Amino acid sequence: MEPQSPQRAESSQVNHSSNTPGATVAADRSKQILDALPLPVVTLSAEGVIVDANRAAGGLKGGAIGRNFRDFVSAQDAGRVEEALERAARGETARLEIGYWGLDGAFHNAEVTITPSPEGSEPAVAVAILRNTSAEREARRELVQLTKLATVGELLAGISHELNNPLTAVIAYAELLASQKDLPEEIREDLADLRRQALRAAKIVKQLLALVRESEPIHVPVDLNAIVRDTVSLREGAIKRASIEVELDLGGLPLVQGDQFRLQQLVLNLLTNAEYAAAHGKRPRAIKLSTRATPQGVELEVRDSGEGIPEDLFPRLFDPFVTTKRAGEGTGLGLAIAKQIAVEHGGNIAASNAPDGGAVFKVALPPLQAQ
Repeated sequence: MEPQSPQRAESSQVNHSSNTPGATVAADRSKQILDALPLPVVTLSAEGVIVDANRAAGGLKGGAIGRNFRDFVSAQDAGRVEEALERAARGETARLEIGYWGLDGAFHNAEVTITPSPEGSEPAVAVAILRNTSAEREARRELVQLTKLATVGELLAGISHELNNPLTAVIAYAELLASQKDLPEEIREDLADLRRQALRAAKIVKQLLALVRESEPIHVPVDLNAIVRDTVSLREGAIKRASIEVELDLGGLPLVQGDQFRLQQLVLNLLTNAEYAAAHGKRPRAIKLSTRATPQGVELEVRDSGEGIPEDLFPRLFDPFVTTKRAGEGTGLGLAIAKQIAVEHGGNIAASNAPDGGAVFKVALPPLQAQ
């Protein structure tokens, strides 16, 4: 029998030592430590195959072991992960931001640190530590959006002030001309129409200023029906341009205690949301606004003829920055603000899909005497 070469003997000794009870205990302890870590940790082979994962890996644990980590990574990040694995094989550490899908189908953003694995952990050559950055990215995005909105508010306030003076002059001149005697009836009617339209424009400017003005809410007895009528009047031009039929079904209501401008913003947000839905639906474009008295107070219902609300959107429908509109067509804040205003007034808002299609939003507010 040939004697073992020193190299083979050394290899045999190493393999033997790795199976000793002490080595097994150390491996178990390392596994326990990894499972106790709050961050997801996976070990990867040179090809990117997931060898193991700790408990915090959540959606990747169990069913992901044996699969390639790149299968979970977004297409644009797969190449960067491959480069990081190559660096780990050379003993280097890489840090990168990636997007990946969990086994539950949810998409996450993460900062990933890929570092060489300890000796003796073959076939793993790298350890990947993931830190979820989805919340941070969303917070940064919200901050940018809020900054944009603040800028828009400042511009809107400036434009409104600039429009106010010429509109006042138009109204004054129209009234002055109309007061002249022996004026042809046709011209008198034109001047009356001019004054009407200028007053409407001035009212819109006043409402825009109220929306962007920072002030403490002033709660007084308010007629919700009057607010609904005024808001529809405010959107009259846009509604006509979109060829949308608007139906008002306003019942007898008790007064509510509230801030008139805040409640108008609530109705305005629901109305513009319904306009967009109706304009992008496949049925005849229609919106119905209804009010009625209830044992608990008053209820406003806004119903549109659009495609309805996607089922997966309901849990986060009233969250900020959630929208189904195309980029540039909406901020995703309208419904969130509407709910906030309803809650501020002691009420609530709910959404559903009508059996015959379209979305239905119901706002419930307590009556004056109950507040």
